[in-house]
Amino acid sequence: MQGGDSAPARAVIRVVPDRAACYWKAISEVLERAGAQTSNLEVNVLEPSPESAQGARQGVDLEMRCAGLDQAVLDEAVRYACSVCDGAAQSARTDSPSKQSTNGESKTRWAPVEAGPRSTVEEPLLPRAVATIHAPLFAKASMAARESVHEPDRAAVAEPATAAVGPSADVPVSQPTARSALRAHAIEVFNAVAIVVVLAIGLRLIVQTFSVDGPSMRPTFETDQRLLINRAAYWHVDGTPFDGLVPATHQGSVAYVFGGPHRGDVVVFRPPGEAGFQSDLIKRVIGLPGDTVSIQSGQVLVNGQPLVEPYVQFVADYTFPDRDLAVLVPNDSYFVLGDNRPVSVDSHFGWVVPADKLVGEAWISYWPISQLGIVPGGQISIGS
Repeated sequence: MQGGDSAPARAVIRVVPDRAACYWKAISEVLERAGAQTSNLEVNVLEPSPESAQGARQGVDLEMRCAGLDQAVLDEAVRYACSVCDGAAQSARTDSPSKQSTNGESKTRWAPVEAGPRSTVEEPLLPRAVATIHAPLFAKASMAARESVHEPDRAAVAEPATAAVGPSADVPVSQPTARSALRAHAIEVFNAVAIVVVLAIGLRLIVQTFSVDGPSMRPTFETDQRLLINRAAYWHVDGTPFDGLVPATHQGSVAYVFGGPHRGDVVVFRPPGEAGFQSDLIKRVIGLPGDTVSIQSGQVLVNGQPLVEPYVQFVADYTFPDRDLAVLVPNDSYFVLGDNRPVSVDSHFGWVVPADKLVGEAWISYWPISQLGIVPGGQISIGS
């Protein structure tokens, strides 16, 4: 570095107009590394000389001046800019003589006139326009152009490319390549599919659809009515590693996470072997574990007390299990009846539903639309 009132370092190079931003960026970075952070670099676009006027379309002359900077440092920055902006430095063109530096000790090579692919500006410098740039020496320096003193046209110089320039590397592409963009898109699609699959599996564990088949639940449900079944309502943890670790409600020997069945619930279950059915059935819970149940002349008695069932329009036309007798519901099972008592195949045929056979509670009726709504339950009561 030189101080005092010494003449500013000066260099002139020829560049393709749309390469000016690349040269400015590369030269600025070299000077910054050389310790010229506090200096300003003045760049002038010179008018073409008469002998080079016919080649004005191919290149323009850039004059660079930097006060307080050693000439050799500026020359080195120019050589580096030539190598990174248009390939390896080339010798001077035979039709354009080299420019000599101010101090006469070194010569600055010309930049090749051919356009290169690495850097462009939005509005190239125009020949015969004079632009002066004053900016701090850092990679993303802003540029402003002033009006030419010879021509009314204004030359605009775009901000240099944002890609970093290194002493031994080409200017990297700042935008993602097509391959990386495709890979990012593929990852997004995969994530979306994975989320859908997880949600579908989780939903299947909680909710199931069911279609009513037959008249056994009339008038509550009709044949082909579609329901959503809440499978989580009857999750139980007895006999699993979670027994005793999570809060549970006990009914007999069964520990339910969410309270378990209540008298009056409409439940879907897998029929026990003695029922003689293969597909799931839908009935109403009448007796809980440990209850006694009987049907005397059509009246259902639980623990010796009559049930009040406003949903029943077709009462039982039988006695079960016999006059003045009742059955005891096992400690892990449920006594179920259809709402249409005369035609329903249910627990009055001599079987009960183990807790492990419960699929879930009837939750929402969604078809036909006229029946859309929450399935009513718990309307049962014991009393005279």
